[in-house]
Amino acid sequence: MLRAVVGVLALGVLIASWIGSISDTEITGDAWHTLRMGFNLANQGVVSRTNPCGEETSCPDAVIASYPVAVPTNYREPVPAVVLAGWFKILEAVHGPLSFAFLQQGPGIRLVKLSNIFWALVLSLSVFGALLALTQTYLVAVLGALFVGLRLSADKAYVKVDTLFTEPAAAALLALSSLLALLAVRTGKGRYYLLAGVSFALLTLTKAVFFYVCLGLIVLFAVLAVWRGGRGLTASGIDISVMRVAAFLIGLVIVLGPWMARNYYYFGSAQVSQRAGVILMMRANYDQMSWTEYKGTFYAWAHSRAVREFIGRVLGFNEEDLKKGGRLQRLTDTHNEFREAEKRAEARAAPEEAITYYSKARAERRKIERDFASQGNPNFESAADAELQRRAIGRILSDPIRHVLLTGPFLWRGSYFIGPVLVLFAVIAVWRRRLDLLTYAAPALGMVVLYAVATQNLLRFNAVADPIAIVCLIALTCSLVLWLFQRSSD
Repeated sequence: MLRAVVGVLALGVLIASWIGSISDTEITGDAWHTLRMGFNLANQGVVSRTNPCGEETSCPDAVIASYPVAVPTNYREPVPAVVLAGWFKILEAVHGPLSFAFLQQGPGIRLVKLSNIFWALVLSLSVFGALLALTQTYLVAVLGALFVGLRLSADKAYVKVDTLFTEPAAAALLALSSLLALLAVRTGKGRYYLLAGVSFALLTLTKAVFFYVCLGLIVLFAVLAVWRGGRGLTASGIDISVMRVAAFLIGLVIVLGPWMARNYYYFGSAQVSQRAGVILMMRANYDQMSWTEYKGTFYAWAHSRAVREFIGRVLGFNEEDLKKGGRLQRLTDTHNEFREAEKRAEARAAPEEAITYYSKARAERRKIERDFASQGNPNFESAADAELQRRAIGRILSDPIRHVLLTGPFLWRGSYFIGPVLVLFAVIAVWRRRLDLLTYAAPALGMVVLYAVATQNLLRFNAVADPIAIVCLIALTCSLVLWLFQRSSD
């Protein structure tokens, strides 16, 4: 009874905190695309980035029938938009028909962001379940879930309720998927493998990078099947371990299959989403950095003013190096004094006019898109992304050793906290031969490595693994405290 009361109180605190943190801050950038996709799916049944306002920057309060016909897209992953579309249907049942104009205004923006309560609940409950499984202590599990849940209300957090970026959905699904993978390996039950496959497929349809993480998990489960081979057979003589791997694969296929088939039908490619080409090109461009820029990454990408000033004194850098004409001007991306000029270079499809590695890749994508469009290619965006990816891989493979050596600064940029915690947890899991623990940390660790190797690795990218790192840190701390207590008792 006491446990139930504590759990309900904690949940009440979290929900009140989440609702109180939601503001009417304008929805822009990538979040704007998520809003469009959700609205188009709810009202026209199409996953589409088409602007419901047409070319207008301000949307009239018009009826649904007057909105432009939505054009299918695979530019972004669909799961956040699907959940948002479901939320719009619920709102319409209570509020009546919703115009896109209403959803862009203060009260409407807050209503849209309330959909993140679902992801916040999934995340907090998954953290609770993981800590309960790892520590077998109810109070630790509740406090851990409360800590992670309250961080979703922080204004400066990347994974938070007050946003329409896809990070809350990705963090929630990663926490759920990792928990199911842990339970699958620990119990050996086929239903957990199946549910893990479904959950990881949903995660892949939220962040496409997890497609490659899933391939790694298939290999891991296959290794387990070989290692445990012959320890149990079904009535038909099939190794149970093989059936577990098959259950995971089935979970992946039944969710990923329809979306990938849809993309092949519309765009001639079964890829999960676009944008891999331009992201990989950004990473390939960074391979061109000089030795001065290499050292400068640790200054430019420091995560606090104090750390930056210290590194600047040691390595001889200052703020002037980040400005136009400075030694580190090519390392900046979205926030710098010459951003407007960079945007113009992107709009003109002129990579030679762009200064930063970031804008050069975006301008090159625009240039290739225009070339394919002028040739009459109906899927010019998808074709351009594939061509950009081919060029980027070519540049990387021309000097793979340099590419690997340059991975260090990107780990510093995006996972200075998460990376070390996950590596420590994984090493201890291997040392103790706890494959269930290794399986829990492996997806997040795989994501960190992939982002460092194949992207510009912004801190926001890795933030979805923050809850996993926190769970691992709490579990390690509890183990250390228990060990010290036993030593003192002895």
